[in-house]
Amino acid sequence: MSITPIGAALLRAHRHDIEGKAAVIQAMLRGEQLTQPAVVNAASVRVLVALSETLNTQLKALQGQVKAHIGRHPDAELIRFQPKLGVILAGRVRRRLRSLRLGEDERTTP
Repeated sequence: MSITPIGAALLRAHRHDIEGKAAVIQAMLRGEQLTQPAVVNAASVRVLVALSETLNTQLKALQGQVKAHIGRHPDAELIRFQPKLGVILAGRVRRRLRSLRLGEDERTTP
């Protein structure tokens, strides 16, 4: 960051010795910053990987439940024969068909 925006901020804050303070702030911003130890970074990565694996497992279970229940719907035959319509998208189509039949607005359908 250049001296100009730092000086402008100090001026707006009604500070004295703007040039000197701006130079000190600029030097601090350009200096060495605090970092996390490598152990903390490694632990963070391990936690994020574990979280990702758990979410993937839960997504697969949810997809299995959707696949198991999609065939029970009265419109299952109609939905199944639509080209390139996967199971998840088929569930959305089924929900939309239901809302149209019931005269509900798509935004208010749970």
